[in-house]
Amino acid sequence: IERCKCSVDKEEQENDDSIDFVLPPLACTSEESSCLRDSVESCVIPSNMQELSYLLHASSLDTTLEASRDGCLLFSINWNSTASVPYRMLTLSIPIDMEYVSYFLVDCDCARNLWDPLFLYAKEVERMDQNDSILQLFYKPIHILDYPCIIKSSPRRFTVWRHFQYDEKANAYFVFFSSTSCSALTPSPVFVDGEMHIGYRVEPVNSGVTRITMIYSLYPAGRMSRYQYYIDSFQRSFLMGMSGLGTMLSQIPEYHVFNLIERIVNSLHADATNEKDSASTVSSVSAATIPSVSAAIST
Repeated sequence: IERCKCSVDKEEQENDDSIDFVLPPLACTSEESSCLRDSVESCVIPSNMQELSYLLHASSLDTTLEASRDGCLLFSINWNSTASVPYRMLTLSIPIDMEYVSYFLVDCDCARNLWDPLFLYAKEVERMDQNDSILQLFYKPIHILDYPCIIKSSPRRFTVWRHFQYDEKANAYFVFFSSTSCSALTPSPVFVDGEMHIGYRVEPVNSGVTRITMIYSLYPAGRMSRYQYYIDSFQRSFLMGMSGLGTMLSQIPEYHVFNLIERIVNSLHADATNEKDSASTVSSVSAATIPSVSAAIST
C-alpha cells in the first residue's frame, strides 16, 4: 500500500496550487480512495457535454459493428429522426486497472505523448477547478495521399473543455473533451482549428481488466472537410492512438506502469519547484541590483 501512494501529501497539495493531482491515488486504502472519489463525484457536467454523458450512461445503444482494428471495435450509432449529431462509438479492453487507464486519458502534459502518435502538446488556457479546464490540443499533420506524391494535411488545433468525474454508482470514470469557444484566443497562421467531441467511459470488466467505451465526433475543418474521404481518413488516423494506448498498457507490467506514472508526477512537481526557485532568485537579484544602480546614478 505504501508503494502505491503516488500522489503528493495532502498538505503539500493544499499549499501548492500550481499542480493538482487530477485522479484518486492508485490502489490506496479504501478510506482515502472513497474520500477523494466523493469530491470527484460531486462535479457537474457542463451543458455542452450533456449529450455525450447521456450516451455513455445509456445501458444499451442501437449500434452496428463497422470494423475491428488492433483490438478496437468500431460501431456506428443508429440514430432516430430526432438525432442531430452523428456520433460513433469505439470499445477496447485493456488488462490493467481502470485508474491507470484513466490517468493516461486525462493527463495531457506528459502521458498522452506516450501513446498518441499524432499528439504534439497541450496548452492550458484556463483552469476552473480540479476537474474542469480549458485546453488547446495541438496535433500533427496526417498523410492524405501517398501516390502520385505525398500530400499531408495542415496540423490541427482543438480548443476543448476537459472534464472528468468518477461515478460511484456506475463504478466508472467519465472523461470528456468537448470543443468550446474562447474569445481570448486568436487564429493561428500554422494550425487549422478543428472541432472535437469525445467522451470516455472507463470501467472494470473483471479483476485487472478495464473496458473503454469511447463516443466521438471529429471534424477536421479546413479544406479537408470538403470531402468525406478526407474526413474519414482524419478520423482513422486519430483513432490509431486508442490502439496505441491498448498496446502500450498491455505490454508493460502493471508495476512498471505505476513507476512510470510516479516518475511523471515527480517530474511535474520538480518543474514547478524549479520555476518557483528561479522566480525567487530573479526577484532577489533584482532587489539587490536596483539600489546599487540608483547609488551609481546618484554619484
